[in-house]
Amino acid sequence: MHPLTSFSASRLSLGVLGLLLLVFSSALAIYQVVPPAANPATARPQEFSSGRALLHLAVIARKPHPHGSPEQAEVRDYILHELTVLGLSPQLQTTSVISNIIVRQQGTGGGKALLLASHYDTVPSSPGASDDGSGVVVVLETLRALRASGMPLRNDVICLFSDGEEVGQQGAKAFAYSHPWAKDVGLVLNFDARGNGGPAVMFETSQENGWLIDQLAIAEPHVVANSLAGEIWDRMPNKTDLTIFKEAGMAGLNFAYFDGFNRYHSPLDTVDAIDERSLQHQGTYALALTRHFGNSDLADTRRPNEVYFNLLGLTLLHYSEKWVVPLAVTAVVLFAGVVFLARGRQQLTLVGIGHGFTATLLTFVATVLFVTVAWWLSGPILGRKIARGAADYNNGLDMLILTVCALLAASLCYGWLARRISSWHLLAGGLLWCLLLTVLTSLFLPAGSFLFIWPFFFGLIALASGVLVRHQNPASARLLAVVAVCVVPGALILAPIIYLTLIAVTLRSVTSLLLLALPAALILVLLTPQLQVLTPPSKKAST
Repeated sequence: MHPLTSFSASRLSLGVLGLLLLVFSSALAIYQVVPPAANPATARPQEFSSGRALLHLAVIARKPHPHGSPEQAEVRDYILHELTVLGLSPQLQTTSVISNIIVRQQGTGGGKALLLASHYDTVPSSPGASDDGSGVVVVLETLRALRASGMPLRNDVICLFSDGEEVGQQGAKAFAYSHPWAKDVGLVLNFDARGNGGPAVMFETSQENGWLIDQLAIAEPHVVANSLAGEIWDRMPNKTDLTIFKEAGMAGLNFAYFDGFNRYHSPLDTVDAIDERSLQHQGTYALALTRHFGNSDLADTRRPNEVYFNLLGLTLLHYSEKWVVPLAVTAVVLFAGVVFLARGRQQLTLVGIGHGFTATLLTFVATVLFVTVAWWLSGPILGRKIARGAADYNNGLDMLILTVCALLAASLCYGWLARRISSWHLLAGGLLWCLLLTVLTSLFLPAGSFLFIWPFFFGLIALASGVLVRHQNPASARLLAVVAVCVVPGALILAPIIYLTLIAVTLRSVTSLLLLALPAALILVLLTPQLQVLTPPSKKAST
């Protein structure tokens, strides 16, 4: 194929516009998953109000109230009083170890019940405003809004404020295996937190989640959720009350927010520090899903697992895991077909694709090194003290700096390589990496395969447009526009996943640097035609 031989202002603008489109798409995708505005205490009675919930939280989270402490007894009495004020009849499930608070709102039908769960104990060092005072007040405010609406649900709603979650999920075990109401439960919604802010995420489901995801997409299409999070969580040693409910055979969905991990299980988890929008986000889920599942048949909630992810925060895309391997096979066949046809037209060579494959790997390594060096050098400038651990990590400025560094490093690498290797060979080599990751995740991490399969398909459209259309000028506005548009789906899928993952794992490990470098390398490889336009060739780039 013929390289670019001129460097005009018009082509420069096309390249810049391609990069700007990538940045805009990524920023828009991240913006769409931020929590909603808080609802004041003056909101309509039938709505969830974080302002009203905060009034409860100010009492519950005044000081630490660990399991078995006098302070916990005060919180227990407060919850019991507030439930009684709502006209309900709470009960205590007491054993030699725990004291659960349980209340049941009767429905109009006789089907399976919906269980709303949160825990009201804290670790000894924390007042627990987020973990899990937020879950407690979310359930209280949801109950109040339901009763204020005057519209009874078909199913019973059981609310469990469990004791002893922080000491081995003792309250959940007592309810799941000892309380007579446990056999009535058809679905569990559990509310927790691992930080003090950020979007509330549905991060875990029970197995055979197909029906649950279908219903979740209907009841709350703006929910922040992806199947990769659940797959990773299932492989971690962490436990919540939902772990126990799942072991007892109950279906369930788990919700939490994760930003501000430095406050988790610390004296910093206070009411003043909590992001009220995150509380509103949790409550929005709780009320909408309670109304939906409270009127659904919960007798049969098991369907084959699904792959699911957000698109622009507007909808939850989902499909059966049964499609994962066929999609991967289709990707392999299509890639082989495009390469075969392009070789016949002397547009691609296997050697050139090999060069592009190696160049992508080198770009990834260089990006990791660049970001690592930038991370350590920026510490003294930003006043970040590495030795203090997580307390100085994961603020927005850190994330912005490292993201810019990752994109800059990958752009510079590809810009330099584009002067020596044709852009289509770079693109084909990068897509080969994406295809390899698609196959690996499809076989070993099927719930995470969406990260690579859909960017691959759109990238393949860009490659086919460049190498299969005869007499196509590699710098033409039409072709560069196709390439720019094809990078958008990958940005819309990957950007929010990167953001959510980084706030969950924090920016204090090599893992987080890899999470920045790999997507930057894979997404920017789709823009190599633009990058080649931005970089005047130093010599003929034929392979």
